[in-house]
Amino acid sequence: TATVTTTQSATPTATTTATPSETATATGTATVTTTESATATATASETATATATATETTTAMDTTTMTETTTGAVPASTVTVTQSIDTNETMTSALPMSTWTTTTSPPLTLTTVGESTTSGISSTTSTDTTSSTATTDFGTTMQTTQTPTTTTFLAASTTATTSPEWCERPELDYSLTWSAQGSNFFDAFDFLTSDYNHGAALYLPRDEALSAGVAEAHDTHAILRTGQQAGTDSWPKRESVKIQTKRSWKYFLMLMRYSHLPFGCSVWPALWTHAAGVAWPEGGEVDVLEYANDGPQQTSFHTGKSNRCKLDPQVANSCKPMPDTNNMGYDCVTEYPGKLGCAPNSLPLMPGEVWSREGGVVAVQWTSSFLKIFRIPDSELPSDVLGDEPQPDQWEQWLISYYPFAGSEAKSPGSCPNPEEVMAPQHLVLNINLCGDWAGKIWDTSGTCVNHVGPAYPSQCRAVDPLMEYDPQNDCCTQFVYDKNGTYGADTYLQQRAFFNISWVKVFQQAPQRVLGSEDPPIHI
Repeated sequence: TATVTTTQSATPTATTTATPSETATATGTATVTTTESATATATASETATATATATETTTAMDTTTMTETTTGAVPASTVTVTQSIDTNETMTSALPMSTWTTTTSPPLTLTTVGESTTSGISSTTSTDTTSSTATTDFGTTMQTTQTPTTTTFLAASTTATTSPEWCERPELDYSLTWSAQGSNFFDAFDFLTSDYNHGAALYLPRDEALSAGVAEAHDTHAILRTGQQAGTDSWPKRESVKIQTKRSWKYFLMLMRYSHLPFGCSVWPALWTHAAGVAWPEGGEVDVLEYANDGPQQTSFHTGKSNRCKLDPQVANSCKPMPDTNNMGYDCVTEYPGKLGCAPNSLPLMPGEVWSREGGVVAVQWTSSFLKIFRIPDSELPSDVLGDEPQPDQWEQWLISYYPFAGSEAKSPGSCPNPEEVMAPQHLVLNINLCGDWAGKIWDTSGTCVNHVGPAYPSQCRAVDPLMEYDPQNDCCTQFVYDKNGTYGADTYLQQRAFFNISWVKVFQQAPQRVLGSEDPPIHI
């Protein structure tokens, strides 16, 4: 080990995957030309690790072999890192830490989630704990520590930059105008029997649903669940429930408190909004909760051409990084199968089982200029939520989706015309579908389902896309759900997983926008 005086100049060329700190030991005196660059995946909250080793050989007066070992937390999105070493820099003993310039696109925040699956969503996994220190080009030092993690769901491709000046947080005074809770919970809803998603769910009318036990109202909570096998061998079904509020609202704050959400193979639950009397999707639709099989939960928004809206990426990412997890470039116009609608979601996306396990409140705030969706875990519920005095401007830590209609139009004129009218008045809808256009179609890519439950794939069944063909007798998902002879244990499996347990649903509005007259008290039904 010796003191080394080295003259270096550098232009990046090597590839590593880390936020590095470097040490090296060399002997002799050499004039060295070094070029390095690194590409990794990353953010401010880092939850994955990687170790990269680069070996450089340089020749000058003496021949010196220098080995660098770089360890660090791999952040969650693409980061381009360029090392710059000043010419004529003198280094003694251990080589000092270099200066790094980092560009993050987007700087996404990752945390641990519980299960691994994909459905148009990529995933990363890591299990080691690593600490690293880096000096940025702003002269600051950043210490990062990575903790053990399991699979995290990421969008297949993302680009985002935050611009806080575009993030709207108005202080609005909300009052309760409607609620559904207690033993009369279902009096606030109509029971629907239609299924436009070609699923295996047989939605029951009210009296049949209550009699079959797929709808239960208790003093403290309401249950919506799947029921018994139904239909015929050529039309295989299972009992389920679909309800829609009798009322609709324009601009509101909706909160739903739950202790369990449906999840599992074949299950396709949803909490969404619907504009009655307007052809879909010209009246707009918000999917607040929606996922299928073991896939991750994400929100999405749908418009037609008459109410078209394309969110501006900079504005959509102004509160926090929110890539369009539908990969539609934030275009909300929907025309299946090619156009899926927009879906700005903060990462990581978490599977329904995680949402269910943690319980809590999901909230939707719709104003004349934007729509926000929040998820507040039960252990973190603030007093304003529990006391019916909600202050959503204070909920940014729980924000999971931001749809800035007016902000997008202001920044990019013509992108979202008439932002105040992008949605017609909306009903709230809750349902549990099974298989169909989504859960059935992706069965072969649902890792905890295919060849774990139901018939053997591909020897006994196929993953059928009902939009392309109707073949429930050969569809893996449908045959599992129908479970004609009880071979697959679907009754027990779904009874344990496929149900909503809802404490209450509440709608708040600003006083001038109330649906009821000012003399009418809030309704509790």
